[in-house]
Amino acid sequence: MGIDSSAQLAAVPNFDEYKFVQNKYMRTKVVFGRGLHKAAAQSIFNGGYKDSRHFLVTDRTVNKFYGDLMESVFVDAGYTITRVICDDSEMSKSFGQFERICTEMLDVGFDKNSFVISLGGGVINNLAGFIASTLYRGINLAHIPTSLLAQVDAAIDFKQALNTNHGKNLVGSYYPASVVLVDPFFLRTLEDRHLYNGLAESIKHALAQDLSFFDYLSSFSGNCKSDEFEDRIIRDSIVLKTKLMSNASEETIDEIIKQYGHAIGHAIEHLSKGGVLHGEAISIGMCVSAVIAENLGFGEKGMVSIHERIFKKYNLPTKVPANISNESILKIIRYDKHFRKGKAFMGLLKSVAKPASSKESSFEIPIDLEQIGRALTACRGV
Repeated sequence: MGIDSSAQLAAVPNFDEYKFVQNKYMRTKVVFGRGLHKAAAQSIFNGGYKDSRHFLVTDRTVNKFYGDLMESVFVDAGYTITRVICDDSEMSKSFGQFERICTEMLDVGFDKNSFVISLGGGVINNLAGFIASTLYRGINLAHIPTSLLAQVDAAIDFKQALNTNHGKNLVGSYYPASVVLVDPFFLRTLEDRHLYNGLAESIKHALAQDLSFFDYLSSFSGNCKSDEFEDRIIRDSIVLKTKLMSNASEETIDEIIKQYGHAIGHAIEHLSKGGVLHGEAISIGMCVSAVIAENLGFGEKGMVSIHERIFKKYNLPTKVPANISNESILKIIRYDKHFRKGKAFMGLLKSVAKPASSKESSFEIPIDLEQIGRALTACRGV
C-alpha cells in the first residue's frame, strides 16, 4: 500500500505557528544600592538552589580584592561555590578561555539549577554570560559588576559575547541574567583611568538621550569619586539604558542609540590590542561620528566641539591613535554587524538628545567608507 505524500505534508502545521520560539521574552532584575554585596546570596538565590553547585567567575585583579569576600558571602549562606579565575584583559573573551572554563566546570560538575555568577568588569560579564547561555543550552546567570563600565553598561544588557581575530563581540548570544546586583562598594578599588573609562558610556547616554543629564555632567566640578556623583551616574545610566532595552530590536532607534560611536570605537579597541580601553575607544568613535554628522549635514554647528569638550573634561581621548591606520580601521568595520551593502549603518546626532534621521525617517544612516576615512583623518589632529 502506497503513502500519499501530499496528505502527509498537509498534516504538518504551518511553521509560522512556531514563530514565538524566535521571539523569546527576556527579563532581568536590576538591584542597585550601597552594601548590597553583603546580601548577594539572598538577592540572587532567594533562599533556593542550595542543592546545586554554583560558579563564581572572576579575573585575577578582582579576585585579589573581592574573591574571598564574595565566596564567603555565598558559603556562609549555605551555598556550594567553585571559583573560576581568568586572566585580566579583553583577550579573556576568547574561544580558548571559553573552552578552558567550560571544561573546568564540567570536570567539577553542575546541573540545570546551577548558577554562573560573574564577578568583574565587562569582559567577565560577557564571558560568563556566554558560558551560561551555552551549557545545557542555558543555565542560570547572575552578574555582580565591579567596574563603573560594567555597572552602567556591560552588565545592563542581554548581550553575551566572545571576540575573534576579526573583531569584537562577533560570536555571542542574547541571554538574560536573572539578577544584576549593582553595588558602588566595588568601585573603591577602581583606578582613575577605569573610572573615566566607564564614564564614557554614561556620557554616550547623556549625549544621545538626556539633555539634563548632559548638563549635569558638563557643569559638574566636584569629586568624581564621591558617593553623590557615583550614585547619580549609575542610577541615571541604568534608567536610560533600560529604556532602550524595553522594545529594542536591531532596526529600532533604541539599538542605534545604544551603539552610538561603537562601530568605529570597537575597531580602534580591537586594533589597539588592549592599549585603548573600551570607553576610551568609543569616546573617540563618538567624536569621529560627530565629524561625520557635520560633514553630511546632519549635525548642528558646534556638535563636534561639544563632543570634544565633554570627553576632554573627563580625561577621555578624542583623537584616533597615530599607530592605528585608517585602512586597518575600515577593514575591521566591515565585520561590524550593522555593515551591509558596502556601507556602515550608524547612528548620528543632530544635537544633544536628538538623534539624526535620514529622508526615509530612518535613524540607521548608511555611511560610505570614504566618508568614514575622511572623518578619521580629521580626528587625527593637525
